[in-house]
Amino acid sequence: MTSIVKAWLVGAVRTLATPAILHDLRVRRLSNASLASTAGSTFFERAQSYVTNNSGMYQVLALGGILGAGVCLLLQLYGAVALALRNAHIAVAAMAPLVYFLVLNGPVGDAKYRLPLEPVLIGFTALALVDIAARFTARRAQRQND
Repeated sequence: MTSIVKAWLVGAVRTLATPAILHDLRVRRLSNASLASTAGSTFFERAQSYVTNNSGMYQVLALGGILGAGVCLLLQLYGAVALALRNAHIAVAAMAPLVYFLVLNGPVGDAKYRLPLEPVLIGFTALALVDIAARFTARRAQRQND
């Protein structure tokens, strides 16, 4: 049972965290290897070997995409928590389609399966940016008043 849950969780993480730029045909043409056939005992070892065995341009695009996806994922998490703290009912309603599609996709995880989730994820990102901007301007105004 735990291997099934682990596979579902890995699929969910891959769906949410895989950079979409890696699906661009122009970027895929830069790759000279397959992640599935890359040597390594863990996913992270295979991913590291896969990226380092490809061209420099592919490495730049892949790592830039990974960093960008990581920043967006952190902002989306921040926005989801901020929404939950403001209004738990709306947060649950916003999370429902995320959970539904992540469970529906199961262990099959990839950026292309994130498309139905994007409206909610964009909303979480926007909420995070608005909240961060409001905190920044409030702190700045407080410093000017002191």
